[in-house]
Amino acid sequence: MKSHRIAVAVAAAAIAPALLLSAPAVAAGKPAAAAGSQTGVAAETGRAALSAKGPGNVTAGAWTELQLTVDNRAGRTMEDFYAGLDTFVVADDFKGGDSELEYRAKDGSWQQPFAFGGNSYSIDWGRVEKGAVFTIDVRVRYASHVAGHGVINASVGSRAHTGWGGNTFLSFDVQPADGVRVPLDKATDHSARVAFTGMPPESGIRAGGGWRQFQLVMDNRRGEADIANFKLLMTVGLAGRMQPGQALVDYRTSPGAPWQPWKVTRNAQMGTFGSLSPTKLAKGELRTMDVRLRIAHGAPTGKAVVSVWGGPEKKPQARSTTRVLDVTAG
Repeated sequence: MKSHRIAVAVAAAAIAPALLLSAPAVAAGKPAAAAGSQTGVAAETGRAALSAKGPGNVTAGAWTELQLTVDNRAGRTMEDFYAGLDTFVVADDFKGGDSELEYRAKDGSWQQPFAFGGNSYSIDWGRVEKGAVFTIDVRVRYASHVAGHGVINASVGSRAHTGWGGNTFLSFDVQPADGVRVPLDKATDHSARVAFTGMPPESGIRAGGGWRQFQLVMDNRRGEADIANFKLLMTVGLAGRMQPGQALVDYRTSPGAPWQPWKVTRNAQMGTFGSLSPTKLAKGELRTMDVRLRIAHGAPTGKAVVSVWGGPEKKPQARSTTRVLDVTAG
């Protein structure tokens, strides 16, 4: 098997104070060659661009299809192109082998890629011409007990030409299927989960535009006890150039209830932090809360990170979820 190295993008930041979500860098295949043995590897000035497309929510136990699009117009012809993917779910009971990944080969069939490290994969694609633009269909399936915030890091590259490939990531929520019974030896993480609905990855929002409404799901179906005060915290970051008042957030505790503004707890360049009203979350309960976001006119454009985390008010442990928004000028 060829030796590959997957370049991993840091996929989630500004999640909570003292909490940073990222997938670890992973090396694939054989050990790296000894120093001085890389004489056939040349640095390239052109790079292939890589983008990914997938849903905002994934149901555990079911196949979910994704797309990787490679743009090699700035690259060069490669004989040994490969794509690498890491799957990662932020949950204590997410272990090696808890994900499956397949790709659609050139003949149209679904094939299993080379797997290593438990939840990392490498797809050997072969020759890619300079100027080629193409899509690789991929599908992922998580074990039925998995639930939490998920990240798929993807990269492309070549063993013969360093610096040629690009990388990207997808951020989403993995939710258990309704009615699924989790094996007792698998459900070791009983934390309540939080998840987004109505906000797919790479969504757009216009500065100075209207409200963007979505939902937060609080899932205590695996909880071992009621949570008397389930505290929801939120941060909105605008490319590290946030100013106070540029992110407006409202929430309501039930459909038809009046909207309430979030309580801003801290303003920083990395983002504005605020809280949503703590609420009781019973053991076994699944609850949805409406939230809406508006970006003020004149706010910085570019990528914005929207993160929410929640957990018992007096405990530091928290579940989190993240989305990336593309803020455009008003």
